[in-house]
Amino acid sequence: MKYCQFCGKMLEDGAQCTCEEARAAAQVTQPIPQQPPQSFQQVPPQQVPPQQVPPQQVPPQQIPPQYGQVPPQYGQQVPPQYGQQAPKQPSEMQQKAKAAASGLMGYLKSYFASPAKAVQDSLARQDMTVSIILTVVRVLALGLAIFGVLNKVCGIASSAFKAYGYSASDAVKISVPFFESLLYGGLIAIIGMGLYILVVFVSAKAQKSTISLGGAWQASANNGVMTTALLLLAFLLSFVSIPFALALIALSILSSLIFGVLSVQHTCPGSDSGLCWLVYFIGAALVIFIGYQLFPSLLLKAAGAIKVTAGKESMTLGAMLDEVAEQFKQAFDGDSFTEIIESIFSRAMYY
Repeated sequence: MKYCQFCGKMLEDGAQCTCEEARAAAQVTQPIPQQPPQSFQQVPPQQVPPQQVPPQQVPPQQIPPQYGQVPPQYGQQVPPQYGQQAPKQPSEMQQKAKAAASGLMGYLKSYFASPAKAVQDSLARQDMTVSIILTVVRVLALGLAIFGVLNKVCGIASSAFKAYGYSASDAVKISVPFFESLLYGGLIAIIGMGLYILVVFVSAKAQKSTISLGGAWQASANNGVMTTALLLLAFLLSFVSIPFALALIALSILSSLIFGVLSVQHTCPGSDSGLCWLVYFIGAALVIFIGYQLFPSLLLKAAGAIKVTAGKESMTLGAMLDEVAEQFKQAFDGDSFTEIIESIFSRAMYY
């Protein structure tokens, strides 16, 4: 038998007293149950609040591609992957150039089949692209032909100086500038074509045609295929033979007059009348006369741009001729170049 130490009540073996003091003492001395480690605790998912992470805004082009990425939904824009290039679309300029080249090749094919029908169809369509191309090519062709002839002459002159035993240090080099030859040759072509277009226009208006100046230009340009071909051939043959190149240039001038008849027939409604052809031939004669007055001076300017280099000194041929003319004037008391030539011939005849 035992007694409660707080109230003195007799207790049976193993029994606990129910007084307030005994109960309070039992709660204080009761051992605290041990909790399992934190890593083994199982917390229900609903008791863990989800972590709120603000979404990061990244531009589409800065997001690197990921392996196994889910395909985009319909209508979703997909940024281009690294290492992949979008197919290049031809630019508008390239498309226009391709169309112009195709139109030119088609016109040339029809022209060599039937020149009259090709020009008539081109005038009916008012296809200015082919006319512009043919005009530009003819201008460049004459400039190239003049360059080729002058370049061959300079090559012959340089070879002649070498034949006289000039050493490498004091060798005379003669070269023709490409730009000046192209410039003055192009001016000759533009002036000649402009005068000839004016002749075709006046011939058509003499028969009360409704053709415009642009239509006369288009007919003349489209009929210049053979003239342009002869000029290009003259440029190629200028590297071989000067006489052949000059002969082809002369033939190109003749062909422009011959094929100009087709231009008059397309623009002049009364091309079967004598008045139309009278006006045309008078105009062609005027073009030849004006060209004879203007073109030699332009050719001399192109030749005057030839550069002569001897050692470290260089001078253009035009400057050399001006210097020679000035020395002649001083030697002949300030006379003009024509008077100097007449004086030289008179003295030669006297002796």
